[in-house]
Amino acid sequence: MKKYYLLLCLMYSCIVALHGELPVEVSFFDLPKLEQHHEKEIRIRGFLYETINNELILSSRPKLKSCCLDKFPKIYVHNFQGNLDKKVVTVEGKLFVSKDNVGLKYELQNARMAIENKSQTSILLIIVVLGSAIALIFYIFNRSTKERTAKA
Repeated sequence: MKKYYLLLCLMYSCIVALHGELPVEVSFFDLPKLEQHHEKEIRIRGFLYETINNELILSSRPKLKSCCLDKFPKIYVHNFQGNLDKKVVTVEGKLFVSKDNVGLKYELQNARMAIENKSQTSILLIIVVLGSAIALIFYIFNRSTKERTAKA
C-alpha cells in the first residue's frame, strides 16, 4: 500500500510542478486589501488604457478620458504581452504595492493576457489524473486479488 501512496504523491507533485503557481483572483473592490498579495501572481479583470506618457493603466471603469484617469482606482501595467484591441481584459502578472505621495500605488509586472478557462482546465486536469490514479490502483488491487485466489 505504501507504493501506491508514493505513486499518488509523485503524481500530485508532477501536477504542481507542471502547472506552477496559480494566480490569485482579485477585483478592484479588493484594492484596499491587495497589500497582502504584494509580490504574488494575481489575475484581475478591467479596462486597459494608454496614457499620454505611453504608460498602460488597468482601470475598473470603461470609456475613461485622460482627464479622469487619476480619479478612479488603477493599476499600472508594465511589460505587457498582449493586444490592446479588447475592451475588457483579464490580466495576470506579479503585483507590487508601494506608497507614493498620493497613497498606495499598484503595479503589475510582466503582465500578460490571462487564459480565460485556466481554472477550468486545472480542475479537468486534476480530475483526469486522479481518476487515472484511482483506476490504476483498483486494477492493481484486483489483479493481485485474482492471483491470490488462483493460488489458493
